[in-house]
Amino acid sequence: MSHLLSSLSKFAARLGKKYFSSLSEDSILPPNPQRILWIRLDHIGDGVMNVPALAALRAKFPDAQIDALVRAPFAPLLDELHLVDHIMLGDSPRFPNKPGATGRLSAFISLRKQAKKMRGNYDLAIDARGDDVARLVTFWSKTPHRLGPDRIFYEPPNAANFSFLMTHLTHLLDEPRHAVINNLENLQPLHVEKVLFQWPISPQQNDAAQRLLNHLKIDAPFAIMQTRSNDRARDWSAEGFAKVADYLISQHGLKVLLSGAAVDIPYNNHIINLSHHSPAINNIAGELRLTELPALLAKVKIMISVDTGPMHLGAMVKVPIVALMLPDLALRHYPWEQPDAVVIAPAGKMGDISVEMVLEKVKIFLQG
Repeated sequence: MSHLLSSLSKFAARLGKKYFSSLSEDSILPPNPQRILWIRLDHIGDGVMNVPALAALRAKFPDAQIDALVRAPFAPLLDELHLVDHIMLGDSPRFPNKPGATGRLSAFISLRKQAKKMRGNYDLAIDARGDDVARLVTFWSKTPHRLGPDRIFYEPPNAANFSFLMTHLTHLLDEPRHAVINNLENLQPLHVEKVLFQWPISPQQNDAAQRLLNHLKIDAPFAIMQTRSNDRARDWSAEGFAKVADYLISQHGLKVLLSGAAVDIPYNNHIINLSHHSPAINNIAGELRLTELPALLAKVKIMISVDTGPMHLGAMVKVPIVALMLPDLALRHYPWEQPDAVVIAPAGKMGDISVEMVLEKVKIFLQG
């Protein structure tokens, strides 16, 4: 389905301006939109990196109704932020809830039906990613004003992505910039300005994090390791994590928590079995809800993480992070406001990151 969408987009791009002519460089966006649809249909980390822009949008239009169409994994986090009025769950052919061609087709049909139900509900739709799926939703919804970036942030200029279905495009600079910056730039046609954003942590979330620490009998500084991503190409070795954990325990006296989803429990147990200091390591995979994780991260001395959503949550609560990343995403997805936090995989292979490379970065953070 993703290949089909790409092919359709390329074909339609040749005919789009002639037959659709929605895009107008001279048209004016509504100065005070009252009903806004905001669409972001990809991963948790991408959604987290869009939150500062969404906060700026809310600050610009405090009285507007802002509804969000997002995938289910990101929805609980977004709900806790109180930046939007309603959250709608959407599947995506690019990241379908069900695997295979059947799942992609089902997602496509579902989005089409959702968009038809939105007709007449909004005066402005914002594609917060820049891809063909979101553009189709904005067009199918018949929202009169449709704004989005001219491409997905890592695509080359003039990438075919149904841009002709939009009424307004934000033209991104042809240089790698952090996704947070690009997300804010996408809203510039609305004259949206960056606002000071602090990730909210409720008393209930803080209590949940503290209960876990009390249960583990941790009352001293500790480190967290986010050991897995949803993309195996972004993962590092269990042996490497075990050696870094041993260093943190033996040289800095830190307890180490291995975080993750419930599915990561066996992998984290494997790391513990490889360690020489296993009593000082706890596997907390699946122990907290994603919405409670920022409260725990805010208490951390240091976080070591692969490129994944919890890493971006850690950046939002300003925990020092050592991020292990592939080179093609490092410039765009490094922990926000921590450009020096990244250990980049040589030759694009995570397995080529050595323990020494990680420890060199860890020492800077802990001794600085």
